[in-house]
Amino acid sequence: MTESMAEPSTEATAQEGDSQQSGMRGALFGMKMERASILSQLLQAINWEPNMKVQVTISSRGIKFTAEQVNVMQATVFLQKHLFQAFAVDVSQVKEGFYFGLDLSVLIDCLNLYGNTSVHPTTLQMVMPPSGTPLSIWLRHKDILTDINMNLFAIDRIYPFPFSASRMVNKLIIDSTWLKEAFNELDWSADDVTLTLSPDAPHFRLTTGGVLGSCQVDCPADSEMIESFECAQTQANRYKFSILKPSVKALQVATKTQLRTNVDGALSLQHMVKVEDGSSCFIDFFVCPCEEIGSDGDEGDPM
Repeated sequence: MTESMAEPSTEATAQEGDSQQSGMRGALFGMKMERASILSQLLQAINWEPNMKVQVTISSRGIKFTAEQVNVMQATVFLQKHLFQAFAVDVSQVKEGFYFGLDLSVLIDCLNLYGNTSVHPTTLQMVMPPSGTPLSIWLRHKDILTDINMNLFAIDRIYPFPFSASRMVNKLIIDSTWLKEAFNELDWSADDVTLTLSPDAPHFRLTTGGVLGSCQVDCPADSEMIESFECAQTQANRYKFSILKPSVKALQVATKTQLRTNVDGALSLQHMVKVEDGSSCFIDFFVCPCEEIGSDGDEGDPM
């Protein structure tokens, strides 16, 4: 099935709005948010290409959006149910949750239909009928109610990235603004960036080498920019800049970032984002290394 979006219809009547609210009863899934801009802000962090296809997973715990570049990177946005003013899943039909695919770019365009002003926020409601499609999206802005029907499509299931805590080697929590500025200092004409974590100084280092020469940014473990630092062993891994770009872009909306590496050199970046109502949400990126580097600086075998 291919995705499509019907033409929006707008009605400035409270009566229709009340009928839309009652539409959550008997639905497979329904939710309401007072500010559509919260969801839009989070989803834009994982919308790194036009016509972005994502997996949406609905469970009794909340909603998770998952995007990936196969075999190299995965990104997720998870919204716990307490972030919604109303949230319901029909457990009689779906006991362990369900998933479907949608065009993320189209959804974001819908959420931004009236802009993201805080003075007159847009209220969002989504309802999925028992048939599963289309997904009904209702946006209320001032006295205008817009009704959008968005068809969904089948998608090959995206399984969680295999990043086990038991195989984790190093972990730190760092200020997101500083980390963004550190990446900005690097030579983005380079193909990749080397991340080095070590129990010894300089503890945290980003390095690039390109046509303009080499560049590195260091941060000691006792810096006020680092909230916590747990490093079991020295580890250096290279990551493609083209793959890292979405996770670096997400630093713009984050307050702090948890960075982890495992024994294979896979990188986990978890960005904590403070949304408009003061709650915290998390955007996760998992990135595979392009190659491992030995402690003596020699390159290892490609992953």
